[in-house]
Amino acid sequence: MKRKLLYLLVGLLAFGVTLLLRAPAEQLVTRAAKPLAQQQVHLIGVGGTLLHGHAAQLGLRGSDLGRLEWRLHPLSLLLGEVAVSFTLEGPDGRLSGELSVAADQSLRLGPLQGRLPAAALLALAELPLPVVVEGYAAVRLDTLQLDPHGLPQRAEGVIGWQEAALRSPQAMALGELQLRLETRDDGIHGTLVEGGGPLRLEGTLTLTPPGAWTLDAGLAARPEAVPALGNYLRMLGNPDAEGLYRLRQNGQL
Repeated sequence: MKRKLLYLLVGLLAFGVTLLLRAPAEQLVTRAAKPLAQQQVHLIGVGGTLLHGHAAQLGLRGSDLGRLEWRLHPLSLLLGEVAVSFTLEGPDGRLSGELSVAADQSLRLGPLQGRLPAAALLALAELPLPVVVEGYAAVRLDTLQLDPHGLPQRAEGVIGWQEAALRSPQAMALGELQLRLETRDDGIHGTLVEGGGPLRLEGTLTLTPPGAWTLDAGLAARPEAVPALGNYLRMLGNPDAEGLYRLRQNGQL
């Protein structure tokens, strides 16, 4: 009798999970509209199911990122987390990868790869920079882990700024720039490198718990750079013995 009851409960649970996974994604998004809006997430033209769905447009923090398609991994639910594979395609870029959210609301991304407009990436990061950027952010991350408060805990991979340029306050090309990320015992360490363009760049960006960041970079304008780049760099002070203008800043995420 007890065994039959157990089988019945398991069967009902499986049936309930199946109904949930096959539920129309549009209805689920409608019910979750308020918490999504609180995170500045907007989905338009939602179709498919929770298991395999899509949205014609994903808006995040005021930026239109394009069409979103996802596929849920049901077995992840048995581990107490929600894991999905996703693809994001916009008019100027594409991003695909894996995303999982644990019961404590911590988040793990990766592997993640693709290319987005650099301006869109800056908008997502909510960086208050007084410039308008051009070019593309090429993302290739093995892993990016965020704690329940959204602070990075681990990062491995490369974020590149291809065809890097400023449009405002004055148009100027910068070249090809990269931030190479790795996790060490004391936090996340990023190495700044460039590919020989108008801007010479070297330095580090470190992030230590609980969200403190430090930037230490050396910059210089190469002969092919527009004069305005050299003028901006001279505002940082006098160059060091290697001809680099030092930029040192720190803050809290």
